[in-house]
Amino acid sequence: MEWALSIAVLTAKPKQQNRLTGSIDGAIIYGMKVQEVLALLEETARKLSIRLHYDDLKKGVVNTPGGSFVLRGEKHILLHKHLTLQEKVEVLAELLSEMDTDGIHLPPLVRQKIESARARHS
Repeated sequence: MEWALSIAVLTAKPKQQNRLTGSIDGAIIYGMKVQEVLALLEETARKLSIRLHYDDLKKGVVNTPGGSFVLRGEKHILLHKHLTLQEKVEVLAELLSEMDTDGIHLPPLVRQKIESARARHS
């Protein structure tokens, strides 16, 4: 499957210290496993009517951890499928921080992750 990305593609940035405890896939975020946080972020994308895709984005011309785009009026988020769970959480939170989340109920942890990513951009 090939994707043409031209909107909101993330660029690689130096890793910043964050509130994750540990750097492996079994790490804990605010008392939850990274996999659980990722599932909550994926559910947030669904609540926002955003289609979420995982694909190999590190081959060929495209070399990005992920990005968002609109195709035929539908919002999409595309993430590199070989990122660690922790990286997927960070990239997805960053991409969701560009969306309007005020109109939906989010668990406090998810809202905090998204707001934290939003604050880094302002």
